[in-house]
Parts: sequence; C-alpha cells; structure tokens
Amino acid sequence: LDLVYESVGGDMFDAAVNNVAKGGTLLVIGMVAQYTKGWPKSRHDGLAEKLLWKSARVQGFFLPHYHRRMLPHLQRLGRLMLAGQLRVQVDPTPFVGLESVPAAVAHL
Repeated sequence: LDLVYESVGGDMFDAAVNNVAKGGTLLVIGMVAQYTKGWPKSRHDGLAEKLLWKSARVQGFFLPHYHRRMLPHLQRLGRLMLAGQLRVQVDPTPFVGLESVPAAVAHL
C-alpha cells in the first residue's frame, strides 16, 4: 500500500506498518483503540527497522494541535461570507482515482 490512512492504533497500526509499500506513507490521524484505555504507551517492536527497510515514513496529524487557529478563522470566514466577500478558489491540480491519492496527500 503506497498510502495508509490509519485511525485505530494498536494491532491495526502494526498491520499498516507491515503492509505499507517501499517508499510508502502511513498517515496517522488517531488511535481510537487507545481512547477508552487512557492512552497507554504502545510498543511496536521493530518499527524503526521496518520503516528503514522500506524507506517508508509515518506522518502524524493531531487536530487538537490546531484548535487555536480554528475559531478565529471560522469567525472570519463567516464574516466574509455574510458580506459577500468570500471567493472560492479551487486548486486546478487533477487527482483522479485511488492511484492518485499519494500524490494528492503530498500536494497538501
């Protein structure tokens, strides 16, 4: 798998690491399996070796790290929309099909 979107953690994280392709990316956006357990530290023996062997990477994105930015931006967007000043722009870069997902993520 060139790109793995992982939000469960635990055994699913291990499976994702084991199945990410050479040069692939593992995008971690959560660990729902840990939430009800008080976020115990996890162990993933051999993680560094597996990533090195595959030239793969793990990228984390934790939304609460961006919470201070959200409210002011949402308020500003609301004001612009109500004033009719909000112009929508769409990035014209085409991404079509599942095979383009890794390129789309890199484009972010």
